[in-house]
Amino acid sequence: MSASDYIEKVDEFLTVEGLKNNWTYLAVPAIFALAVFLRMIPGQGMEYFQALDPYMIYRMSEHLALSGNLPALDFLRYFPYETPTYVLNQGDILFPALFYWLGPFAIFGSFLEWAQFYPALMGGLGVVFMYLLGKELFDVRTGVLASFMLATISGVMQRTSAGFFEKEPLGTMFMMMSLWLFVRAWQNRSYVAGIGSGLAMGFFSISWGGSQMLWLMYPAVTGIMMMLNRETESLMAALTPTAVIGGMVASALNPSRFGLSNTLFLLNMAMVAFLWSRYLIEEFELIDSRYLPYYVPTASVVGGIVVLLSPLYSNEIAQRVVSVINLAVQDTGKVIGGTVAENTAASISQLVSQLGAGSAGQVHFSLGTVATMVGSWPLAFFGILFILTTLVFKVLNIWNLLETDVSGTEYLNVVMGVFTAWVIGFVFFFQQQYVVAAAGAVGAFLAFLLMYTYIDQDSLFSIMGMTLAFLIAGQVMGFLGGVAATYATLTPTVAVIAGIAFLHYTDNISEVSVDADWTLIIPAFWFLSNVLGAVAKSRLITLAAFPVALVAGYGAARILERLMSLDYSEVVSNIPASRVRAGVIGLFLVLTLSVNGAAGYATASGPSLQGQPNQLWMENLDFIRENTEEGSVILSWWDYGYHFQSIARRPTVADGGNFGYYSDELYSKTNYPIADWLTSDDPRANNSLVFERHSVDHIVLDSTMIGKYSAVSQISNRDNSQFQSMITLSTPNINQALSRSGNRTVMQFQDSRTGLRAYAPIDIQGSDVSVSGAVEIETGRGRIQSDCLLTDEGEEVLGDGNTSESSYCVAEHPYYTMENAIAAGQQNQNIPARLVMVPKAIKDANLVKLYLQDGEGIPFVEKVEGGSNGYIKMWNVTERP
Repeated sequence: MSASDYIEKVDEFLTVEGLKNNWTYLAVPAIFALAVFLRMIPGQGMEYFQALDPYMIYRMSEHLALSGNLPALDFLRYFPYETPTYVLNQGDILFPALFYWLGPFAIFGSFLEWAQFYPALMGGLGVVFMYLLGKELFDVRTGVLASFMLATISGVMQRTSAGFFEKEPLGTMFMMMSLWLFVRAWQNRSYVAGIGSGLAMGFFSISWGGSQMLWLMYPAVTGIMMMLNRETESLMAALTPTAVIGGMVASALNPSRFGLSNTLFLLNMAMVAFLWSRYLIEEFELIDSRYLPYYVPTASVVGGIVVLLSPLYSNEIAQRVVSVINLAVQDTGKVIGGTVAENTAASISQLVSQLGAGSAGQVHFSLGTVATMVGSWPLAFFGILFILTTLVFKVLNIWNLLETDVSGTEYLNVVMGVFTAWVIGFVFFFQQQYVVAAAGAVGAFLAFLLMYTYIDQDSLFSIMGMTLAFLIAGQVMGFLGGVAATYATLTPTVAVIAGIAFLHYTDNISEVSVDADWTLIIPAFWFLSNVLGAVAKSRLITLAAFPVALVAGYGAARILERLMSLDYSEVVSNIPASRVRAGVIGLFLVLTLSVNGAAGYATASGPSLQGQPNQLWMENLDFIRENTEEGSVILSWWDYGYHFQSIARRPTVADGGNFGYYSDELYSKTNYPIADWLTSDDPRANNSLVFERHSVDHIVLDSTMIGKYSAVSQISNRDNSQFQSMITLSTPNINQALSRSGNRTVMQFQDSRTGLRAYAPIDIQGSDVSVSGAVEIETGRGRIQSDCLLTDEGEEVLGDGNTSESSYCVAEHPYYTMENAIAAGQQNQNIPARLVMVPKAIKDANLVKLYLQDGEGIPFVEKVEGGSNGYIKMWNVTERP
């Protein structure tokens, strides 16, 4: 093509008609730029990264990028036994280094700068693949809107923002690529697209454990379609290369993480074999065509019986089956995992805030209100309704129970039947009443189907209308009664009923032809499994955000389509219908884009995305790097191991990998002996397993260990239900916290979560402030006194020693001291003072002695003043105990 031809094409593109026909060429790059921009906001002024794991990943990837190789062993981890690098996710290390040498090395001043930008770039590319997936599944409009939703949704912002040099940005980009190519292979019977899906799947598998979701979803979707006796050859082109290539690539590049004996890979290969057996039976006419529909159900029942009986003949098979079930329901049963906040069940408020646009209210309160109607969560609620309704028509059409060409009233009746079942199931599921949820949803839909069969459609519409009215009434009562799930369903229910009533009574929906590709089952299964799966672990909200964005884009596109087709003359007679239509569509788009865009901006700008470690930690890490001998071993709680390794450049006993390769069975994780020592009241307990085995030189603890004592206690007890915890109370405004009682000055502390209050009499001598008497603790049952005070000089008895009615001792927080709070108040600043309530059962625990009492009672430690600032405390180990 000559230069003049290119110029002519550009001229055509720049015309009004050209821009109208090619608007996606402008929209998609704009959304990509928006996604990258939002994800770069947290990185502004960030010295290093967010979170903890990025430090280890960065250290390894930088080594690969700058030296061209990876060390076989990492001697900074789990000292002195080291950690083999082959156990890591290789993709997190390989791809940043590889991409760096494809061009960014010439742009960025250092690998650190590239590492801070790289997550935003991966997040932006994931948005582009969302566009391609939405376009492939539905249409261009859905693709654009879905990509915009993903660009702005809060649930992924924390995992794909600049500085979060983690597994998720890279992994989810490959996830979206695999899904897009899988759908493309399915729809076009393209083995080439299937191979591309497999490559992406393999790269996903070596980058993030979240790949297990796709390894479960692909065979599950295939199994459903086989039960329906549909799409056999199309699925062969999609699943076969995806599973085979994906497994081979992952096994070749990261065998320690994904081998060909991996249970999920074998599950996929079994489904591939099952799929091909179904095809070959039909191809070679091994079974009469009349009986073909019964082959898969019969084989499935027989296979299910064989699996159920597996404990009788193969313990290996039984264990693999149980592992798949546990993985599907996210039940690991591990104590250490149970102490991680991300592994706890997500609350409905977390779900709605991170999968919706509620944070738009931080920009302006009115946007928060509008978000309840056009935010990503309510739009997804509409979208899943449309998808489920279409699938119901397609499935029941196979059994001749529903036609795909129906009247408007019939269609709306099915919509109401599906919606009733969906809401009932959703509400009870999030109340963790799983049996009731399943029975209620299935029962409600079967009851509707029975009425659909025997009642005329107009009468059924009235009945379903009353049913939805009762549904709203029940949700209102649940909302007022504190049923959390109704916070997510009430507004969408009102909107759905209003929309149905409008369409019916304005006669804006007459005949409907319900038709779609069977690939529609992918967004349905993806959405339901991921959103409902967030009940098990809050970290799954990140994965759930992707199907929510897709389904929200589809819901917005369907609403937009309906707004474009409405007959506005039925509503407004004195204004041209075209103007009304343009105004309504414009208003919907402006509200949708502004609300979700504002939510994305507010989330990206929020304080929760600030970098770690904070400045107080940096003081300690700089001190360690500059003032301790190279090779000095640091003992701290495992959360902070990567900080010492990557910034202080010192080896540690433990880190976020929770390894323990050479420990005995009782202490298979290094966390166990550390937790045992920290919770013990004997400073020399388990020392051979901690100080001697790991040649510990320094101990470092910070303020957060007060709150983390409960996790340490759970690990020590090997039970998530058995633990002790400390409670921290803070002063409100310092001037309001001080009061006079007789001749005493009293400082008030409180905890808004528990409702506890404490009143500590204090003595002020110049700049010194100390507790001078028994502390009164106010609970819901009245006031009790504690005369037990923990100080750096030991335990002090307050008052006459006979007034204590509390099971708690109290201690002044080493950093948030009363002196600092009062001094700040004198300068009209509000810095809180904190009082720590320590259960008497743990007052002699080594962690309490170290952090709250400056090591009092532990003979072999010596505080390092230069490495301590109150928030962080550091000790030298003066002898091997």
